[in-house]
Amino acid sequence: MGSPLIADIQDTISYTGKPVICPGGQLVLTGANAPANSAFKWYKDKQASPIATTPTYTATTAGSYVLNIVSNGVSYTYPALIITSSPLPVANFIMVNNPECASEPITFKNQSTGDGLKYVWNFGDPASALNRSYETNPVHQFVGKPGDGSQTFTITLTVTNKGGCVQTTSKTITLKQSPGVELGSMGKTTYDGKDYFVVCENVPTVFTFTNISSTKSTNESYNLYWGDGSGQIKLTEFTSITHRYRPGLYVLFYTVTGKNGCSLVKKYRIFVGESPKIAFAPAAPVNTCIGAPVTWSLGNFSNNTKGTLYTATYSDGAVVNYTAPPDTLMHTFLSNSVNKTSTYEDKTYNNAFLVKIVASNPCGSTTAVSEPVYVSDPPKAVINGTPGAICLNTLANIKSVGAVGYTVSADGVHPNKLLWKITPATGFEAKSSDLGSGQADGDVKNWIAGTNDLNVRFTKAGNYNITLIAGADVCGIDSTSVQICVTDLPVALFDVDAAEGCSPVIVKTTNKSNKPLCNDNSYKWRVSYKPDACNNNTTAYVYLDGTSSVSENPVFQFTKSGTYTISLVNSFPVQNCTSEVYSQQIVVKAKPIVYLKVPDIIYKDQSFKPTIEVTNCSPADQLSIAWEYSGGSATFSQGELDSLKYSNLGTYNLSVKITSQCGVTEATVTIQVIKKPDFFIPNAFTPNNDGVNDTWSIKGLDSNPRNALKIFNRTGSLLYESKTNLTPWDGQFMGRRLPAGVYYYTLYSGVAKQMFSGWISMIY
Repeated sequence: MGSPLIADIQDTISYTGKPVICPGGQLVLTGANAPANSAFKWYKDKQASPIATTPTYTATTAGSYVLNIVSNGVSYTYPALIITSSPLPVANFIMVNNPECASEPITFKNQSTGDGLKYVWNFGDPASALNRSYETNPVHQFVGKPGDGSQTFTITLTVTNKGGCVQTTSKTITLKQSPGVELGSMGKTTYDGKDYFVVCENVPTVFTFTNISSTKSTNESYNLYWGDGSGQIKLTEFTSITHRYRPGLYVLFYTVTGKNGCSLVKKYRIFVGESPKIAFAPAAPVNTCIGAPVTWSLGNFSNNTKGTLYTATYSDGAVVNYTAPPDTLMHTFLSNSVNKTSTYEDKTYNNAFLVKIVASNPCGSTTAVSEPVYVSDPPKAVINGTPGAICLNTLANIKSVGAVGYTVSADGVHPNKLLWKITPATGFEAKSSDLGSGQADGDVKNWIAGTNDLNVRFTKAGNYNITLIAGADVCGIDSTSVQICVTDLPVALFDVDAAEGCSPVIVKTTNKSNKPLCNDNSYKWRVSYKPDACNNNTTAYVYLDGTSSVSENPVFQFTKSGTYTISLVNSFPVQNCTSEVYSQQIVVKAKPIVYLKVPDIIYKDQSFKPTIEVTNCSPADQLSIAWEYSGGSATFSQGELDSLKYSNLGTYNLSVKITSQCGVTEATVTIQVIKKPDFFIPNAFTPNNDGVNDTWSIKGLDSNPRNALKIFNRTGSLLYESKTNLTPWDGQFMGRRLPAGVYYYTLYSGVAKQMFSGWISMIY
């Protein structure tokens, strides 16, 4: 396979272990699946420059690492890898007790420190089957090598914290060796993981035990506790010894004390008996149901020797062990036997389980089998997805869950059956084949099964009872019922106490919608808005008195003028039960909006006509207009103000009042009457230093902070600028005399509030 396309790379930066760096540690980072021909750039902690350009990078400190690769001109950046740091844990332990002999257990107490520690102990004792431990505070009995001297063991504790950082510590202990406890006799074998001496005859037997201890030459003493109630024998030495055992199972405790004073005990099991027997009584076929306990009788085990083990195995996976022969077996199957196969020796049964019990001892085993076991599903009538209420003429879907199962027997596998019953028996439409037919208390075999998924359309309002009956040939009958309330269709209707008014308008609603037969109504109120000339498209209303869009009788307050449409949808909280929308309009009026305009400059004895712009927020209303103009004289034409003038200098207020049904709107402006300016702007001058017209200046211009004069050449370059009290221009620019020609000026008069412009001829 070739290199992956860079567009297909969806991998992350790879590493071994955890994204954690321990003190003195490192983490080798690699871009997973990077194409071989890639150019690599490694970055750390959002630095602008790469820290490496190699395919791999060895990180030694914590941080955020990013890899960018470029292959065949295409770039790909791996997701950032966050590497954290972790301190090393501290590994430490003590030995709670300090025995002399290896045969005495030692308790180890962990004194390690760190977060989320995990422990691995190695006791340095390979002869022990329990040389390793993962406990926090383990207990260990050392085995070592048999002898009469001493042996040193190295105990190693390795601790790992939650960050993956590891520390190891070791300690040694020297213990006196244990003596050899090897013992010989007839029929030596291993059974159930334990050492046995076995005679497979059901008669009393004399066993000869021989001393084969590996430390025989230095042992100080021996103790044999026979385990059959006959006591024990103590010897300073022996080569062989005999003991008579009756049929049965016994435990011989063999204790050897060495020259160094240390003792060790070993258990040897003695079995005298025959191969066991067991049988089902009788082993007839079983028909049962899931969850129903089944009992089997057992026999033919009365002569089995004590110490025989019994293991019952069920082909659904369960295993039970007994140390004494059970009179009966009891088991509950948790699954049916459909598609299971029961096979033992030359017999095979389809759709069946089997039960097997094995009696075993060191002399052999016997297996007894009961088959077939047919396990059927008990019928379960469970209804799911049924609406508690529904609207008239709406299709109700009623689902059965859990009722489908199987009856299993020697005849094969047959589905369990369903029946539906609806009462009263009229007022609905459903297929008879969906309902099924048969007597609920009759023979299930005679039923004609109904459907698992029933559709019913109710044509008459009322309360109906739906019963589901599930039946099985073997496991009986189960039933359940639910009620469905069928209600008429909802209708939305309401009244309002006001259909129009001046802003703000408060409107109280009275809900007259119909009620369902069951449950409660659910209301949804909406408001749409059509603006008038006084507003934009932003509606402005709130609910009052704690009501809301889902209240039964909400109270509205409308603050902007325009036409509001209140709409109501009445819903019953059941399937497909929503009314048509019912609406009413509310007209909200407001005072007119008025703008009053006058000229920017008004001179003494100058006649002017104020203009007004009126937006009528209630178009159907008649408006009246009144002017207030103290200090001025006005003329009217057909009732409207035609002209106004002021004969004295000063500041005056001009007001207009527009009256509508919703009130009065007043607009006022301030007018400053000034003297008409009288100044002279010359259009030529001769800056030749002859004392006549050497400068250009404006005669009679009143001083004003807002005066502004600018002079330009033909290309529009600014040559001269002066403000307030204008300084005469001498025809120079930056200290140098300009050539003769035509120049241009702009002048703003602060008094006249007017802009003037023109040209100047410079003549030499």
